[in-house]
Amino acid sequence: MDQNDVTEETQREAIAFANSLRGNFITAKALYFGIKSLDSVRDHTRESSDLKDMQFMFDNLFPGLGRLIENQYNGENLPREMTHREFMAMLGEEE
Repeated sequence: MDQNDVTEETQREAIAFANSLRGNFITAKALYFGIKSLDSVRDHTRESSDLKDMQFMFDNLFPGLGRLIENQYNGENLPREMTHREFMAMLGEEE
């Protein structure tokens, strides 16, 4: 998509989505996998400040989601199904 194709309406829709429960979960997953990827770099190209900033955002904006994401992608089952209320609480949101 060309930058000129983005309308104000599309930007508003994207912001609303980013602020939704689903948008937050997508952002949390992007940070989680970005952190894992950056953390695997062991030479002079390692972006330590980016890694620290991403970890700060993940830990403070999405506390508790690391375990959920790991379980989702490692094929492990959560000890029990989480209720909607518990999931919202993990995101720090009220129903």
